[in-house]
Amino acid sequence: MATTAATPAHDDHAHDDHAHDHPTGWRRFVYSTNHKDIGTMYLVFAIIAGIIAGRCRSRSARTDVSRRTDLP
Repeated sequence: MATTAATPAHDDHAHDDHAHDHPTGWRRFVYSTNHKDIGTMYLVFAIIAGIIAGRCRSRSARTDVSRRTDLP
């Protein structure tokens, strides 16, 4: 049985010559056009923006209450 002659050898890696320039890490999300990555970015941004806005609104309310002098 000469099966080695029928199948090509894997020594020639011509298919590996093209560049695999898929970004990794934070660049994967910044430069992405994948709808799953964009959805993840949207969710993370919404959570972070909600935390920041909540803290600013809370600080503003506390400042307003602390500066009032006409409390009953």
